[in-house]
Amino acid sequence: MKFTGANCHHIIIVNIDDGGSEMRTTITVEDDVMEKLMKYTKSKTRTEAVNHALADWVRHLKMEQLRALRGRLYMEDNWEKLRSMEIQENKATYGKRSR
Repeated sequence: MKFTGANCHHIIIVNIDDGGSEMRTTITVEDDVMEKLMKYTKSKTRTEAVNHALADWVRHLKMEQLRALRGRLYMEDNWEKLRSMEIQENKATYGKRSR
């Protein structure tokens, strides 16, 4: 899909990672899509809106991956037992006062 013309925004995204290197990406977004995105995300800038949308999309994909594991994993619901063991271990280590 190619977007050009007056009905589009050209956005340059600059990301500087911890190593100091810079990644620059140019994207083109249709005006109506950008307007809706800014409205729904309640963002003040286009960059903020795009970053918000991308973060939400990544979160959505992670959830889809977790849903795909449904029925394939068994997780024991034993948090109460584990907490009790942790308290006993703390009492043995630090005396009667637990953390």
